[in-house]
Amino acid sequence: MRVMAKLCRIGGEEMGWYAIYVKTGQEESICTRVNKKLNQIGYDKQYKLLVPKRQLIEKHQGAFIEKYKVMFPGYILVYTEYIIELYYKTIGCKDIYRYLKNGCDLQQIALNEISNILCMIDENGIIGISDIYIESDIVKVTSGPMCHYFGWIKKIDRHKHREKV
Repeated sequence: MRVMAKLCRIGGEEMGWYAIYVKTGQEESICTRVNKKLNQIGYDKQYKLLVPKRQLIEKHQGAFIEKYKVMFPGYILVYTEYIIELYYKTIGCKDIYRYLKNGCDLQQIALNEISNILCMIDENGIIGISDIYIESDIVKVTSGPMCHYFGWIKKIDRHKHREKV
């Protein structure tokens, strides 16, 4: 389990995850622009921008290629305790549509809702590929992000090398 997933307190202050609704397909470039803008204005508060992606192996013209797909297209996740300050510093950035809110307040994502994602991603925000072993009807995950999870496999697509859990 990652340190950020285990701890929601850093330095005695409450940290939280929030979501920003952005232009779909531009998530990475928006993160770069936000980081650049915050560095230019000397913003020194602790924050982390995250665009979770999953690694896929797809067959294209007879060859298997590795691809990365954004898990939540059109959203950037933010980890900070200074969300109000970050909101006012970034709301005017190009292609940021809005922060997700609950009425007038910025909506914090519950840790139990985001903890599974945080446990599976690596330091680059990518959910890798799990290695599985199939013996008759029993499927065993030998390594990868799904190694510590239990569940029922609903479908195995051997052609696409994917399974639905």
